[in-house]
Amino acid sequence: ARRPGERPRATLADVVRHVERIREVAGPRHVGLGGDYDGVDRTPDGLEDVSCYPALIAALADRGWSDDDLRALAGGNALRVLRAADADDDVSRGAADAGALA
Repeated sequence: ARRPGERPRATLADVVRHVERIREVAGPRHVGLGGDYDGVDRTPDGLEDVSCYPALIAALADRGWSDDDLRALAGGNALRVLRAADADDDVSRGAADAGALA
């Protein structure tokens, strides 16, 4: 039961709506999931931990998300960004090394 003044707990359906809105605004290449459950005192009903992600993925699939978009959401986008950041860092290090030799 909720205590007086306590906000209602979010649900899996709420998260689905939020993820869909982010995809609508930013595009499917700019949305992802994070499993940072450290230090939170409440989680959405139905998403208590990462073992619940299949339910989220299934709900989005039911709403017409493609397999490619679901793969991107589940980790593909994060990997793409990390690889690009690593490549940028490699280029920056190479330029710095070249400058040191000049």
